[in-house]
Amino acid sequence: MGTGAISARPPIRGFSGPDTLGPADGVHLLHTMGDTFAVMDSLQQRNPSSAVIVGAGYIGLKMAEALTSGACASWQALNI
Repeated sequence: MGTGAISARPPIRGFSGPDTLGPADGVHLLHTMGDTFAVMDSLQQRNPSSAVIVGAGYIGLKMAEALTSGACASWQALNI
């Protein structure tokens, strides 16, 4: 998941082009409340044990805190 006003899209295959990954794949960008609801739905459906957070600002760290206290046992924050 990428957090913030302008979500970072690192140069990783699947983040652009015809095969772009999205919420159906468990990849989320946080910008609106709708994005937040999509993350919540994905967590309930997939029951993940870990997560990767791109962006270690306030929102990214709060997301890590929420994931650790609820859905995920581990997470990794990347500041790009």
